[in-house]
Amino acid sequence: MRPGPGGRRWRARRRTGAGWRPPARWGWLCARRARPRLGGMSPGPGPAPKLALRSYNASALRFRRSETGKSEQARYRSVIGGAQAQPREPAAQHGGPSHSLGFGARLGRAVTRLQSPLGYLLFFGGLQLGLMFWLSRFWPVWLIVAGAVALGAEVVAVAVVRGHWPAKTLGLLLVIALLVVAPAVVLMHDRAVRGITSVEHDGAIQAEVAMDRMLHGLPIYGVDWSKTAVAQVPWDYSKGPANPALHHNLYFPLVPMAGIPVALVAHALGIPYDYRQVLLIVLGIGLWAIGLLPIPPARRFAIAVSLFLGPLLGLYVWAGRSDVPVVALVILGLALLALDRPLLASLVLGTGLAYKLFAAPAVPFLLATLWLRWRSQRNGWEVGRCLVALAIVPVVTITPFLLADPAAFVRDVVLYPGSGGPDSYPISGYGLGGLLLATHAIHQTDQFPFWVFQLLGLGLALAVTVPWFLRRPSAGRWLTGFVATLFAMTFFARFFNDSHLTLVLALLAACAPLGDSTLLSRATAPLRSVPSSLDRGWR
Repeated sequence: MRPGPGGRRWRARRRTGAGWRPPARWGWLCARRARPRLGGMSPGPGPAPKLALRSYNASALRFRRSETGKSEQARYRSVIGGAQAQPREPAAQHGGPSHSLGFGARLGRAVTRLQSPLGYLLFFGGLQLGLMFWLSRFWPVWLIVAGAVALGAEVVAVAVVRGHWPAKTLGLLLVIALLVVAPAVVLMHDRAVRGITSVEHDGAIQAEVAMDRMLHGLPIYGVDWSKTAVAQVPWDYSKGPANPALHHNLYFPLVPMAGIPVALVAHALGIPYDYRQVLLIVLGIGLWAIGLLPIPPARRFAIAVSLFLGPLLGLYVWAGRSDVPVVALVILGLALLALDRPLLASLVLGTGLAYKLFAAPAVPFLLATLWLRWRSQRNGWEVGRCLVALAIVPVVTITPFLLADPAAFVRDVVLYPGSGGPDSYPISGYGLGGLLLATHAIHQTDQFPFWVFQLLGLGLALAVTVPWFLRRPSAGRWLTGFVATLFAMTFFARFFNDSHLTLVLALLAACAPLGDSTLLSRATAPLRSVPSSLDRGWR
């Protein structure tokens, strides 16, 4: 005789003892009640088999369910080589905080909790809002209040509402518009009214003047900038008696060339041209590139927050520094690779390389991806076209200026930032140069072979990250290798500025939500369902 509902409820209450856990065969219903374990299989009531090719793993449930109830990631994990069942640890008593956990364990838990769209929004959005409060003298009060209200509403929506990521993404775009774009517009208006202030970066002013000289057929290298608007930018005299940028232009020609169409449109509309207009347009391209990534919308949301909401890059958009285009073009190239568009990806990454040397670390990983595709398809024609697309923009934009005055180009672009001339850029920042200055080993104006340390750092970074990427060519590993190589190139440079540091940190924060499941080579497509440590903590 089957027991009635009352008997079943009594037995269920009897089973809820202190040490009782639901069996693994109950599936995802008990996933929230069972403490996940890293690695291995969740042991069932009996001995585990020595080799399980498609064994159910309750501890690796990290799949996300869509609104229709279908799983967006595989529920199974391949176990190669077998796994022995381990006895479960006793249930932890949560009566109070555990004092046995060390600092490393607490830090790991904090990082795990941060790795979510809500955690990223609270962290980066809170920092950006705090920065606006700190610099409140530059903005109207209504803008700060509107940004705070929009950010608070977005936090509530992400924390309370399940799914509906398109609507949440629109809310995020509104928050970015209020906390990043609108302050830049206010600063552009202030400059049009009051002139150049300490907020503007000398590189942005120099790009505007160089663009005007290009339109009039004048050279932009080997030029004395002391009689132009660049001389109006305030200079930090702790770095030297005068701004060395008054005698050098270290930017590639594409930096001022990118402003030509924007300046023509601005003049047609009767709006004063400001190089920050170029940066805001490229910021929109970067957000569009994130939307192209073939990953769940929650992960795209977190990447957009880490790159374009927080102060790591938002602060330097206000000043007009040229780091946002590098981020946008690298993310767009990576998205095109993930969408199986290697030719367009090569063209985009080549454009980033022609814009700034900071995009150069993407080239080894692009070549590694092309090599994997060639190994699986033996299509040399595709590889050749991709290499041409990679080189065409740098060749077309740099060669005319290099041939016009080779000595001036090399002196401004190579020797000036690379410690090869008598008036090189002062040693400063938070990298190797800053450490040498802090220990009084060198002076700001000394010549020092930083390029030797850069080569060693680049060699070590590539020796570690390229084989790691080739073992599993995922988008997350591609971007992680790019960040590691970029850090090695900038840390050992003559100057490792605050904007360089925040650029590395912002890209590093985007590596975790990018994950390890989106592969860039069709030869390794069967590995798509295998979870990875980069996917831990993201749903």
